[in-house]
Amino acid sequence: MGHHSLRATVPPWRVAAVVVGFVLAVLIAGVAVGAIGPGLSSVDSGAIDGAVAQAEPVVGDDWPSVRGGPALTGANPGAPGPADDVGPAWIVRTGATGGGPAVSEGTLYTGNRHGDVIALDAESGSVEWQTELEGGVWTTPAVTDTRVLAVHVGWEMADTLVALDRETGEIEWEYELGFDVTESPTVADDGSVAVAGTDNGERVILGVDPTPPEDEWPDLWRVTHEGQAGLPVVTDDAVYSLGGQQRTSEDPTVLHAFDRDSEELQWTQSVDGYTRHLLLADGTLYTHTSERLYAVDPDTGEIREEYDIDVHYDTPMAYADGTLYYPTSTGYEEPAGVAAFDTDAGDVVWTEWSVDDPRSPPTVGSEHVYISDSDAIYAIDRESGTLAWQHRPGDPYGGTDNELAVVDDTVYATHMVRTTQALTEGGDAREGGVVDLVRWLRDNAELGMASFGAVGGLLGGLVGAGLTWGLIRLGNYSRLPPTIFAGKLRRRPLAAVSRRDAVFAHFLAGVALSTVFGALFLGIQLGLPRLFGPLGGVAGPLLLGALFLWPPVFAALAIGGPWAVIAYRWLPEHETALDRPAGRIKREWAIVHVVFAFVAVPIYGLVTFLLGMLVFFV
Repeated sequence: MGHHSLRATVPPWRVAAVVVGFVLAVLIAGVAVGAIGPGLSSVDSGAIDGAVAQAEPVVGDDWPSVRGGPALTGANPGAPGPADDVGPAWIVRTGATGGGPAVSEGTLYTGNRHGDVIALDAESGSVEWQTELEGGVWTTPAVTDTRVLAVHVGWEMADTLVALDRETGEIEWEYELGFDVTESPTVADDGSVAVAGTDNGERVILGVDPTPPEDEWPDLWRVTHEGQAGLPVVTDDAVYSLGGQQRTSEDPTVLHAFDRDSEELQWTQSVDGYTRHLLLADGTLYTHTSERLYAVDPDTGEIREEYDIDVHYDTPMAYADGTLYYPTSTGYEEPAGVAAFDTDAGDVVWTEWSVDDPRSPPTVGSEHVYISDSDAIYAIDRESGTLAWQHRPGDPYGGTDNELAVVDDTVYATHMVRTTQALTEGGDAREGGVVDLVRWLRDNAELGMASFGAVGGLLGGLVGAGLTWGLIRLGNYSRLPPTIFAGKLRRRPLAAVSRRDAVFAHFLAGVALSTVFGALFLGIQLGLPRLFGPLGGVAGPLLLGALFLWPPVFAALAIGGPWAVIAYRWLPEHETALDRPAGRIKREWAIVHVVFAFVAVPIYGLVTFLLGMLVFFV
């Protein structure tokens, strides 16, 4: 008796407070780890299992920088790309990317938000090298004969241009630019690289030598003008850039032409409305607003032709063989699609409406126009405008906002969330293992949620039962309730129930209670959209309640109900077996159930949240 009296001196509420505080600390640590975890991901160290061997590639030009080159045509007319039965030849987890791929001489280069510049074998997907930089790389790298140039930016650093050895990834030099970079670097035909940005509202375009003499700055030339919009077109002797005082969409955009050698302004030309995209093809500069297409003489700035056109103002066009390809305008009541415009005839040749909401710029090969919306990547026949194929990459958003690159018989795609893929005919690579399971769960959302709920209920119940059993021991609480439950399970009298039986019964009850809570909660989450979706505005508040208001209600039902059974049924039935007054047992087990709720419910929520994030980001 003396031993029991010493243990009883620990106030139950104090023991409960310690347990709840410990659980809250664990939960906070778990959330913190979940928040920083994605930043620790790295590129896979080799080709993904399941990658298929490629056929001998058809000869086609490279894609060395954004939009395929300094003219910004977005075209590679020598690349046939895949025709049908398209799938990934390989998949590599390269992390979140803000730019498209650059491909040169059999190697693909890309960057990610973690600051990595990555070189992949374009045929197999194996990692050739990976160089980590400070900050993040949010634009497409530019590839010259010997260097890979990329811009890395961060909150506490100046925007910096870095030159890497294209064979090894070693840093050759870095250069703080002194302005905010807004565009991907481009490679001119003479091998120099142009970087565009803004400095206090002024447009800055800097030309650099990728292999400057030792101990010399890489600057070659620098031009500036008022305002800034989009990528510049760079030739061996000229720079063309858009700007002007564009305070509203109605203000004109000014096209500037500079001589590269003298850095002097040669001419300007105004076009009505806002535009930020420009390309140079067949001796003509093309730019567009949402309603007008302009053909401009690059030598004089004279507007040669104007056309009424329906085009998305914020997406660049692509050009090949006398035809412009572009996404049509998008609006709440307007359909969107992809169109082809014959520059000789001055008219639209075809419009394809399969692409619901174009997100990426169009990319043109010898046979197809490639473009992505939020759901998939599409190939459209250049001649007929009919849909040739579509492919859903499997990322959470399906498609990609980044531009696609077509080289030889392959389309390369980088995705904002996680992967870089090579799409070929007959490609059937899969990420395999856990990733395939995760994708299946994502594609079968209701089964996925049920699976998460089962895992959350199991873990929440086990942890809650373990901690409350510790509370029972530390607080010297009555063990009669789990003993009664064990006797009912084993169909034995109380005197024949062992301590192990009571512990097992306690843990089983904990898992059962947590699972019941999870089933009720998931039922509301899955059922409300179906029951109340047709009611429009009613569904939103109900779903919000399902996320924030229903859990306490269900916790009270799932936890309070069993306590009531103990207090008002089991104890009266076993009055002769009470080891202490019934009122005291009721109070002790009320604390046990409250602590269990504080433990199991947050753990259930944390587990299901982390599993959901795993499915979303993996």
